[in-house]
Amino acid sequence: MDFHGHVAGGFAAFALLAWAGFGFSPALFAATMLGAVLPDADHEKSKLFRAIKGTVAILAGATVFFIFLKSNELPSALLAGVVSGIAAGLLIRTVKPRHRGIMHSFAACFLYAAAVAATAGALGGEWFGMGTGAAAGFASHLVLDAEFKLA
Repeated sequence: MDFHGHVAGGFAAFALLAWAGFGFSPALFAATMLGAVLPDADHEKSKLFRAIKGTVAILAGATVFFIFLKSNELPSALLAGVVSGIAAGLLIRTVKPRHRGIMHSFAACFLYAAAVAATAGALGGEWFGMGTGAAAGFASHLVLDAEFKLA
């Protein structure tokens, strides 16, 4: 299944949650939709993986650039930032799990749902609904990919 199919599955999961009485909150929608695309964060061509890799590379490069800029001149700080950004992007590619491995499992679904529920609870939100939405979105991805692993 491709990205658009998983987004459609996330919409369907959110519609079922709304029908079941969980409401229409933007936070619930976000947790459900992120859950619907999160399992493909381990695929190099997925939009989510590319966004994560790019964000980490830019943040790493910018951080090193500003640290070096305080004690060095602009060209050396720029070079250090670029090299660090490239290295961070390569590191992310190297340490990611294999596609349809642990990210396509019920263990990952449970961990994501628990993290969302705990965050919502800590922020004073509806923890049960948020956790259920996260699990529903993630489960929609697993169902559409027909991948059912425990871990």
